[in-house]
Amino acid sequence: MIILIVEILEEISYNLALLWNIIILIGNFASIFSIALGFIFWATGYDSRSGKKMIVGGIILFLAITYLSNNPPIIVQMINENP
Repeated sequence: MIILIVEILEEISYNLALLWNIIILIGNFASIFSIALGFIFWATGYDSRSGKKMIVGGIILFLAITYLSNNPPIIVQMINENP
């Protein structure tokens, strides 16, 4: 019975670590996309004010994602060290 519970908890923690890695990947793509789109808006003059805001927002998102990927929760650290 206890072995079954341990296996279920290991499965849940593995899936949470996988979800964490996917969220970090999506966040990186979103920040790069936001910076690129903001630069296009700003450079073409289509909407320069929103373009600047998108660039700043993309940079802030990129810094936050970088910080989170360098300092993941303990459960993610444990799973990534012992796959």
